[in-house]
Amino acid sequence: MLCVCPPAVETPMLSRIRRETPELLGPRLGLSPEKVLEPMDRALARGRAWAFPGRGTRALWTARRPAPRALSGLIGRVLVGK
Repeated sequence: MLCVCPPAVETPMLSRIRRETPELLGPRLGLSPEKVLEPMDRALARGRAWAFPGRGTRALWTARRPAPRALSGLIGRVLVGK
């Protein structure tokens, strides 16, 4: 089993979110599916349980563990302006 923690991934769902609520993500681009699959394959080959595709994903995940509500609130304010 592998837990994958990517940031936004360029999928039809992300395209729909951009179309319906453009203010949510702004001009940020997501990772391509290929950029998510590469770290997944490496993690599986190494017998790891976690894969963190994308720059800064592991750091964000680690920072969120001790204070999930505080960091979620900060992310919400930055992304949505709440």
